[in-house]
Amino acid sequence: MMEKYTQLPIVVEAEQFWSENRPWPEGVSWVNGRYVLTARDRLYEIQQGDYVIKFSETPGKLRPERPEDFRRMFQKVE
Repeated sequence: MMEKYTQLPIVVEAEQFWSENRPWPEGVSWVNGRYVLTARDRLYEIQQGDYVIKFSETPGKLRPERPEDFRRMFQKVE
């Protein structure tokens, strides 16, 4: 039987990607006609408005997230 878990609260740094805003977030580049995020030797295709999330507890860990998913999972820390 599967057990239930809750996600631990964590604080992340994040920046919304817009190609006209330079410098781009860490790890973002233009490769073969598309925007990509390089994170731990893996390429993620990203789009305008996607968030680039940087996990402070794991150095170098980056992840892209669609805006609607980002807003559902994270809230701004004041």
